Amino acid sequence: MKAGADWGPDQMHTVRGRRFKRLPIGLVNQTRMSAFRLYGMPGDRSSLRTAFLLGHMRSGSSLLTKLLSTTPEVLEFGELHLNYRSKSDFTAMTGRLLWKRRQVRVGDHQRIALDKLLHNYQLPIERCELLVTHQALPMILLREPAPTISSIVRTFRNFSKDRAVDYYIERVNMLTEYARTLGPEIDVLGIEYGDIVDRTDALFDSLTKHLGLEEKLRHQYSHTGPYGRADPSKNLATGRILTSAERSSSPGNTFDVGREAELAHQECRYAMRTHCIAVG
Repeated sequence: MKAGADWGPDQMHTVRGRRFKRLPIGLVNQTRMSAFRLYGMPGDRSSLRTAFLLGHMRSGSSLLTKLLSTTPEVLEFGELHLNYRSKSDFTAMTGRLLWKRRQVRVGDHQRIALDKLLHNYQLPIERCELLVTHQALPMILLREPAPTISSIVRTFRNFSKDRAVDYYIERVNMLTEYARTLGPEIDVLGIEYGDIVDRTDALFDSLTKHLGLEEKLRHQYSHTGPYGRADPSKNLATGRILTSAERSSSPGNTFDVGREAELAHQECRYAMRTHCIAVG
């Protein structure tokens, strides 16, 4: 059976003498990760530089990823949902990207492998040295708490306001630690949501320099990703950047999120300005 294929409902499988109608999810995930690592191992893939967009939910990460995909140099598939604990996980990243995009090999112009991480468990602070030793290209993305938390509550039905506030505080505090830990060691590009929607040309210049891109980024992008993958966001469906003025009707601007979320945002901004490369 091919790797990644679904197990038939009537099939029985023997693992260490025990019979399963469906394989345990832990074993399935372990098998997939092994396949991704093997899939990413051939030599021509080792020339890819790895880039990480470290952000939080509803921070504009999908929009930024789509803008980066307007150059053929960036190999991306949105959020890969991988955890990074060892060097082999970077190989798994490349393998999963190629697997998702149904590519057998890296394209001639593809030079950057990109993943975005939106949750603390994906890259614990004690594993940040992996990005340093792997010479990764990290970017930290931050958005104001009110529109972010409002968007989370409106987008995800299982998120109450309190849960969204807690997630924002915990994640932004982690982004602060990323800036403090990585900034003194390697170049980290600090990006704010306003840079994407209101200072796009300056952002493109900074991204081009940070990632070493040779081709220009474009303001318009494809709403439908590789092989029909589409994002449900109405704003993303426009295929272009909507400025803050065009988004001014959003109710998030008056959303009360509490003092702790505001302080987390302020502290992260300060850490980014102190330890990261600013846009512009």
